[in-house]
Amino acid sequence: MRKDKTMHTSLMEITARPATVFVKGSGAWLYDSDGKAYLDFIQGWAVNCLGHSPDPLVAAITEQAGKLINPSPAFYNQPMLDLAAALTAGAGLER
Repeated sequence: MRKDKTMHTSLMEITARPATVFVKGSGAWLYDSDGKAYLDFIQGWAVNCLGHSPDPLVAAITEQAGKLINPSPAFYNQPMLDLAAALTAGAGLER
């Protein structure tokens, strides 16, 4: 699949982009609509060390999505409390 003029004019130009459109990712690989594989050396521009769609992450997101998605920070939720406890314990801080 190649981008068309509509896609190009609808997106803000932040960097030069090739015309390839990716439809799937797995581990360190990206795939275009023709099934061609590309080794992704960027992997989220240094913020993604997990690879694309690792099974444990997909399972965790799927499980959590069945429970609660994007609750208001004005209220407590269990994942928020668990994360705060893990971060403060590892840092030796109270808050």
